[in-house]
Amino acid sequence: MRWGQCQIVPCCEEKGYEHCGLCPDFPNCKPMIDIEDIEKRLNIPIDNELRMKNLKRRIELGTGKWIDEMTEEYKKRDQQKI
Repeated sequence: MRWGQCQIVPCCEEKGYEHCGLCPDFPNCKPMIDIEDIEKRLNIPIDNELRMKNLKRRIELGTGKWIDEMTEEYKKRDQQKI
């Protein structure tokens, strides 16, 4: 796997899940292990707790409302930087 080629979306589609948070194999699945390997090589902090928190929130709200919530959160962060 090369950087920029996500294996998660095809995996979810193949299994019939909207996102990986609905899959019983997450986070101990090949796509996530591959992503963690890339993060290690690129010195990017691995934060599976944050991934799980976001996925649980997405399940609670539904994808559309979760995207709206995340969009507002990032807008607030951007405004604080100014």
